[in-house]
Amino acid sequence: MNPTDFKSINLFVGVNGAGKSKLLLELAGNYLDGNATVLAVDNSGFGKLNSIKNKKYKCCGAYHGVYGVYKTFKKILLDIEKENSGFFRVWTTLEYVGYDPRVGVRVLDLDMERMEDDADYFQDFPGELLAAIRYFEKNLNGSGNAVWFDATVDRVFNVINSSVFLLLKHETFLRKRGLISGFDIFLSKGGAEIALPDASSGELSIIATLLFLYVNSVAREIVLIDEPENSLHPQWQKDYLSMVYDVLYLFEPTMFVATHSPIILSGVDGMRAECSAYLVEVGGIEKIQEESDGVEGVLWRYFGVVTPRNHYLSERVLECMSFLERGMIDYDEFLNRIDLFEKGSYSRKQKLFLESIKDLAKKVVR
Repeated sequence: MNPTDFKSINLFVGVNGAGKSKLLLELAGNYLDGNATVLAVDNSGFGKLNSIKNKKYKCCGAYHGVYGVYKTFKKILLDIEKENSGFFRVWTTLEYVGYDPRVGVRVLDLDMERMEDDADYFQDFPGELLAAIRYFEKNLNGSGNAVWFDATVDRVFNVINSSVFLLLKHETFLRKRGLISGFDIFLSKGGAEIALPDASSGELSIIATLLFLYVNSVAREIVLIDEPENSLHPQWQKDYLSMVYDVLYLFEPTMFVATHSPIILSGVDGMRAECSAYLVEVGGIEKIQEESDGVEGVLWRYFGVVTPRNHYLSERVLECMSFLERGMIDYDEFLNRIDLFEKGSYSRKQKLFLESIKDLAKKVVR
């Protein structure tokens, strides 16, 4: 592969075991040697991309679980006062997966008995933290309610939010002193509160990926993504590349995505970014030439899949019908070819279309 051939988005497709993850690791090493910043998203579940140790390399993935998403939310909330904070873009991520544009925080098990029994216990507490604890205890402790940070509100902080922010900021200190056991993060959907662990694995995967990229992106970075399709609904698979690129396009990234999902590949149609695709096999790598028949043709030739509204399929079916009419293939061969298309289709309408083509062919051979 020639690096000058790479586009904004580069897809590596192939079966399991073809070496796609290994290729991503090699690319990471090459770009790090050139002092580039590399962000990696590993959804394979095995943490292969997490094996690199370098200050300019960061990785997130399914192996981080709910705690990884919690840490990312916490970082964004603590950066809320900084210029160019990613907090005010969080709503985009949440709305992508159908959530309301707000984040809730609940303090767990704040123990105020020590304040009543031993005033000296709090002598070394920062003044702002002590005031926040007293305010929180007076107004919210014991209510079980989450305090909400709304990403669509220009002025996020009020007195209550500020007190929770300070507790979150000093979480490690408060845990060591035994005053709290931690925090819960909440999302909401249609106004209903949902604890972060109760979100689906697919939702958490997209939220974790987009927030990770929001927080860590820099200009002209390299982004590696392994098996993005895992745990994702088919529609999210189709939208995945555009979602990620929408988050990053201002940074002008170069993305490398390893997948064996035809639906992920189908998502490049209509994107504003330039895309290239490569077939990865045990024996080597081949650039997929899609200019002649488009992504739909690539899906059929390399995955054996037919998608809805497939122009490539229409052309091939018309070609087969022409061959049948001219006697270049017989009726049995025609049926064999149509059956192959039908096996590769996951659309009911597409299957009905192919069945109607078979009926039409019967009239041609009479």
